[in-house]
Amino acid sequence: MRLFLRFILLGLCFVFLVVGLAYYWVHKPLLPQHLAGGERNNSFQLVVESGDSAQIIGEKLENLSLKTGPVSFSFFSRLFGLHKNLKTGVYHIRESESIASILTRISRGEGIHASITLIEGWTFEEVMKAIQKHPHITKTLAIDDIRDLSEMLAVELGLDTPSIEGWIFPDTYFFQYGASDQQLIRRAVWLQKKTLNEIWESRGVNSKLLNQTDALNLASIIEKETQHPPDRRLVSGVFHNRLAMKMRLQSDPTIIYGLGSKFDGNLKKRHLKQDSNYNSYLRVGLPPTPISNPGKDALIASVHPAVTDALYFVAKGDGSSYFSKTYREHINAVNFYQKGIGRPPKEKIR
Repeated sequence: MRLFLRFILLGLCFVFLVVGLAYYWVHKPLLPQHLAGGERNNSFQLVVESGDSAQIIGEKLENLSLKTGPVSFSFFSRLFGLHKNLKTGVYHIRESESIASILTRISRGEGIHASITLIEGWTFEEVMKAIQKHPHITKTLAIDDIRDLSEMLAVELGLDTPSIEGWIFPDTYFFQYGASDQQLIRRAVWLQKKTLNEIWESRGVNSKLLNQTDALNLASIIEKETQHPPDRRLVSGVFHNRLAMKMRLQSDPTIIYGLGSKFDGNLKKRHLKQDSNYNSYLRVGLPPTPISNPGKDALIASVHPAVTDALYFVAKGDGSSYFSKTYREHINAVNFYQKGIGRPPKEKIR
């Protein structure tokens, strides 16, 4: 009996010893303090790619001169049940860290985050160019034919429109290093859908737009027409009035969008006479798709138009616009604000 108890005690001691050694091994710093520069502040960049197993990650740490041991790293990841939760990304690994700390951070996806800002009024092409230039976004989408790409994504994302134009919410997006362009686009589209739906549900009673797509379309024009916050709802009011009267919108940004790469920065009279689906000087109603990706304020303005008699507006040169009820008043305002001819027009119509 005593011999049996001795075996039990020895067995328990052995188990405690193994557990203790394992605990020490998994929690000890990768490099001792005297080898880690004293202050233990040296760090290395570990890239975890899609498909990397715990053993591969361990090998990468070895290649960074951090002696975790690929087999040990893999063993402890399985022991802790983390081997199936290792997330892709870029991680700063400190010499003073332990295997347990590294495994925990990688399983939680606590890597380095990058960001990209998509500006209100950018077109889909401008968005894709910014994404292509970003050093920490994985590129999976070819932008050789931006129109085909736009149409393809509209289908893939279930948009009831011929292109993705307008459906990307302008914002600053934070993401882990190595996130793909498709992941970013999907987030931006989801957020634009959510924002548009919320704004549409609270639309003003004087909005005559038929559906959310029309609201997005008009918002994209408002976004390009003015960046002056007090004028957004007035611009919306002008366009609502014109749509109700079946007048042509006569919006320069729609023509510029239709010209695409042919536009050299100088809109000419001949451009106004060239027929296209986006020439709102020749065609009545909204263009077939949005012409930019509008932000929240433009979306709100599109469904909350100001109550106004104005049918015209012209840029004053200071960021704001002058609004007119009649064509004659409008011409006088154009002459004064853009040509420096004549007297200043009367107080703005509101």
